[in-house]
Amino acid sequence: MRAASVSIEVEAPSRRIVTDAGAGGYQAFPDVCRLKNGDLLLTFGERNAPRGAVAMLSHDDGKTWDPKTRMVLGDDAPLYDCGYSSSVQLPDGRIVTVYYKVVDAATAPASTSLNAVIWRLPK
Repeated sequence: MRAASVSIEVEAPSRRIVTDAGAGGYQAFPDVCRLKNGDLLLTFGERNAPRGAVAMLSHDDGKTWDPKTRMVLGDDAPLYDCGYSSSVQLPDGRIVTVYYKVVDAATAPASTSLNAVIWRLPK
């Protein structure tokens, strides 16, 4: 099975900022937030082990995404059913990222939880 491409359009002309992860790869449902320093924060669900939520930064308005800024925000999802992250930066600079995970497929949706990670950008 091949992962599908996800495209996000940002102003004109459109730019692809998330691309096909390749065979066996699956990152899902990205969210972009502009930070106070002007950088773009991309968060997405990582559906390959370790599963959870991941973040990356763009310092050039989304033209490129720095792989050195890849941060694992949560790696506690036991199943691939996780993601749909969303982030906001608080006035004090901290960032709140939320994402969901299903703990037990047999009891979903009862075993679904919403996780919140409160964090700061590394210096």
